[in-house]
Amino acid sequence: MGASPPTKYTSSDGRTLYLHGVTARATYAVALPPGVMVPPLPDKGFGTIEEAAKALGGKPIADPRAYPSDDPDVYAFPKVSSHRNIYRVSLQ
Repeated sequence: MGASPPTKYTSSDGRTLYLHGVTARATYAVALPPGVMVPPLPDKGFGTIEEAAKALGGKPIADPRAYPSDDPDVYAFPKVSSHRNIYRVSLQ
């Protein structure tokens, strides 16, 4: 996986569909009924991932760049920090 989570991902047990909105930087978990791979969608579709998540009862995941797992309450996320050298070394 890259720096951003996939825009759509289904858990390995098939019970949860994850939707990630790149522009809004939000990830949503949509519960799927047993045996259903894709929830019913309107003929016109959705304008954004956020609209789809809201219409399908998706619940936002706390971290905007969450990498999902089979359990919507368990996810990984990148934590970036920078360390700088605050000492000056003279080269003479």
